[in-house]
Amino acid sequence: MKCGTVQKPAKQRTDICIGEILYYLFWSIMLAAKGLGLYEGMLYYNIALILSFSCIILKLLLEKHTIRELLIEGALLSLGVMIYVTTSDKAPLINILMVIGLKNVPIKRVFKVGLVVWSACFTWRTIMEVTGISTGLALVHEKMGLGPIIRWSFGYPHPNVLQISYAVLVAFILYMVNCDGKKYMALVGVLFLGNCYVFLYSVSYTGVILVTLFLGISCYFRLRKSFSRLEKILMQSILPVCVSVSLIAPLIIDTSGIIRKIGEFLNKAVNNRFLASSVYLSCGLAPFGKNLASMNFSFALDSSYVGLLVNNGWIIFIIVIAAYYFTIRNYVETNRRKELAIILTFLITGISEPFLFNTSFKNLSLLFIGEALFQWTCNKKGSKFGLNLSTIGRTIYYPANSICLYFEKCREQIINKKIKLALVIIVGGMTASILYLVMNPAPEAVYIAVGNTDCGTREEVFLDQSKLPADFKGRILEYHGIDKPMYCFNGNIIKVEMLRGIISWFLLGGSFFGGIGIAVFLLKKEENQDEKRII
Repeated sequence: MKCGTVQKPAKQRTDICIGEILYYLFWSIMLAAKGLGLYEGMLYYNIALILSFSCIILKLLLEKHTIRELLIEGALLSLGVMIYVTTSDKAPLINILMVIGLKNVPIKRVFKVGLVVWSACFTWRTIMEVTGISTGLALVHEKMGLGPIIRWSFGYPHPNVLQISYAVLVAFILYMVNCDGKKYMALVGVLFLGNCYVFLYSVSYTGVILVTLFLGISCYFRLRKSFSRLEKILMQSILPVCVSVSLIAPLIIDTSGIIRKIGEFLNKAVNNRFLASSVYLSCGLAPFGKNLASMNFSFALDSSYVGLLVNNGWIIFIIVIAAYYFTIRNYVETNRRKELAIILTFLITGISEPFLFNTSFKNLSLLFIGEALFQWTCNKKGSKFGLNLSTIGRTIYYPANSICLYFEKCREQIINKKIKLALVIIVGGMTASILYLVMNPAPEAVYIAVGNTDCGTREEVFLDQSKLPADFKGRILEYHGIDKPMYCFNGNIIKVEMLRGIISWFLLGGSFFGGIGIAVFLLKKEENQDEKRII
């Protein structure tokens, strides 16, 4: 290579077809909608549904299918439609399309796209909330022995959803990374700290346990050279145990003796979730489910398994459980550790969280069912029917490893300039925290709508937000009008908010100035290299 010339990066070829692109569009639109906190009933969510459904239906129409595939896909789609007609629940249809649309789509690329979309959405929601540009749902609950404190949702429908959303991000990251040893453990440590940070705002016990459990299982699977027969049996036993606990524990609450005490203990451990499940189960079962929304229950159903069985019917319940059973069995035999870590953790969480089979679009384990399904069908011979247009595509060329090389350069600068960089981060973080304290003095009290608390009855306060006195130093949350009552809180609720702000602005400031520091170090390195080339 001549002096002063720059070597062109090698080009890597990627073949991608129309069918793949259509699935990635479906996947990205739905992920972005849920990642930004949209939910059913919102205009933008309905638009996202129409666009994503159009993409996935078009993909299915353009593909060739065997008779076996047509029967399976047709039966599942018909089942989803029947459930929707019966219950008005779109969730089964959405999840079915996610699964059957995976034909001829590499699961690794699906996760890669998902990581980009979900991390961008989650980061955006976090920055918007921390900076106060946009505040999502706020609830005041008595938590952690601190009395009433605020639980934030970061723009998601509920604080619990915030923690689950972080769990999804962690699943995307750990599935895509390929590092081992100390690097892997360091990554797990960083993700655990992120878990603690999100918990500081959500105060979601189930969510923080989910992420901790997932990190623990992932580390254990990574450290084990091979699984024993007992370990394989235990992994395959998790699904039946989860289903049994979800369905039996609510039923034994209404019994007597020692069995009732066991049921009450389990119910208390999951914050009365089994009691709620028992009420829903008492509504009876139907092949295509029941419209539970029309029954106007005053409490939510948080068990994924009971929700699937009662709301969507026993037919799809049997199909889903069977699909998970055979997928887990296959992955245990083939030693698919990353996949098993996600599946098993999510299944355990489904005992007390509803996100597995509702419209949340967060159950990544369904992707593995789709992969297993089409791995099975592709081994079956038979005539194919269809337009066969989804395979039309083109070859994309791009600089090989360009992103990896950039991050490697950043890592190199972090190692070489770690002391200077640490000082920049600390100074930047402290500056941002001080700025936060100056610009956001502690309020004297927090006022929040009565319906957003579960701290018992208090004296009601009515505020006119447009005519507050000049000396008013309170913080108003979830204001719904002058005629809507509010509760007033002070004490630890204010201290916790100030602590959150100090930590968040330290992280924001440290990240911002740290990024600038790395960029400066990289530029100086490039300038030095250019000078050496000229010389």
